[in-house]
Amino acid sequence: GNLYSASYKSAMAKEVPEMWDRVEEGDFTCVLEWLGKRVHRKGRSLAQEVIVEQAVGQRNYADDLIAHLTERQLVRAELVN
Repeated sequence: GNLYSASYKSAMAKEVPEMWDRVEEGDFTCVLEWLGKRVHRKGRSLAQEVIVEQAVGQRNYADDLIAHLTERQLVRAELVN
């Protein structure tokens, strides 16, 4: 789940560059629409691996997760300092 979530996040941010600005404003519409179109609508008809590949393409899921965790650590370090 974490591997796929990090890849979804990376793909969403690339496809919807204003995503984080909208989320900060409390508007999750773009996230819900992206997930609905690419993931949720296919949930019962396809295997998870197929859904992920169709949603984000060929990606290195481990690299996406490492990037996500690194980003979280950097944000956390900024908050502590």
